[in-house]
Amino acid sequence: HTLVLKADGTVWATGLNNYGQLGNGTTENTNTFQQVKLNENGDYLENIVSIAAGYTASYAVTAEGEVYGWGRNDDGELGIGSKSSEINELYPVKMKKVSKIIQIAAGANHAIMLDVNGNVWATGYNSSGQLGTGDKATQTLPQQMVSVSGIKEIAAGTNHSVMLTEGGNILSAGSSTRSQMGDGSSTDRTTACLLYTSPSPRD
Repeated sequence: HTLVLKADGTVWATGLNNYGQLGNGTTENTNTFQQVKLNENGDYLENIVSIAAGYTASYAVTAEGEVYGWGRNDDGELGIGSKSSEINELYPVKMKKVSKIIQIAAGANHAIMLDVNGNVWATGYNSSGQLGTGDKATQTLPQQMVSVSGIKEIAAGTNHSVMLTEGGNILSAGSSTRSQMGDGSSTDRTTACLLYTSPSPRD
């Protein structure tokens, strides 16, 4: 499925919708873009500044720094404190425990969020350590990544997470079965490791 953020702060979605990841209150697929709703009362999700599409879940960050997610929540990827293989969220639900978020990225079944202070938070599936919490325990509430600070941009692969620091260094956590870590190994990392060091500027 595809999400689009318009300049007016609205979110639109199209494609597969078997888990409600399009946020239109149904599980019916569509081949045209439909505006993401906020609830069953006909209100729409608005004032959005960042979006991300996972495998079967979707996310949006408001201008106030709140995070909303909808769709599948099998592994706690919506960050609402619970998980269920039977109940899908057909409308956006507010993620718990995080605030002042400015950017979000989504892997297959996990999400990572960057806050205004340069810290990174993560929730959901953690089989390879992609949450960067120092273990491989799946989380249903956002957890702050350990030993990660001064971040200015984030990205997520299927089961790994990548961060760019203010100084131009690259950090990553999670799966390296296909050498995603870029350090010559195939070892998963449960805490963020340094992948690339920005060269010092010349005098």
